Amino acid sequence: MTMKINIEYRKTDLAVLILISFIGVALLVSLSSLYLKEKSEGIVKENKTATTISLDLSQMTLRPSDLPADYTLMISSEYPDAIKNGWKEAYYVWYRKMTNNKMIVFGTEIPLETTHIYQYIFLYMHNSMPDTKIWKNLIMPDIKIYENQTIIELNNPKIGDISRSYRIAENTAFPIGGEYETYEFVIQFNKLDVYEELRMSGTVTDYELLKDLAAKAADKII
Repeated sequence: MTMKINIEYRKTDLAVLILISFIGVALLVSLSSLYLKEKSEGIVKENKTATTISLDLSQMTLRPSDLPADYTLMISSEYPDAIKNGWKEAYYVWYRKMTNNKMIVFGTEIPLETTHIYQYIFLYMHNSMPDTKIWKNLIMPDIKIYENQTIIELNNPKIGDISRSYRIAENTAFPIGGEYETYEFVIQFNKLDVYEELRMSGTVTDYELLKDLAAKAADKII
């Protein structure tokens, strides 16, 4: 009788032990899965901090306070055409400065001195764009596609992760005859997953100002 009771107790203990073991294994598997999930999410967050932006593109634009007081903001807008070409997001601003010195052509007043500044901000679509390599390596434009223009590469402005700059000189004909030369300065740079291009054109240009604005623009990318 005693032997039979001991055997029953042992069977019960064994069943309890097996049940506890199953519960322990299930709990361990559940905790392991949770840990791996959290670890994976942590890695994603870490990569996001290191390689992607945390602000909207509109928050990275140059503000009127970033420019000299005589520049006027003309446009601040999304850039839908760029999205059609494969960019994830795009935004641009246009500033203009005009002098009071003007000439009259066919009854129309035309400013003799104007300066335009454009800032284009593009967010990469993670290598899905056909020309990603070109943009990320900042390959110079083909000089042959520009008529009546001369392109000269300038010293690297050392802005962002990678940058380059060049000057475009163009001879433009007056409506009443003769020509005048205009210059356009271009600064390109990449930082994180953003490509930016700043352009200054017009009859009066200031490359040092454009470099200063490009540096300010790069600082806004976080």
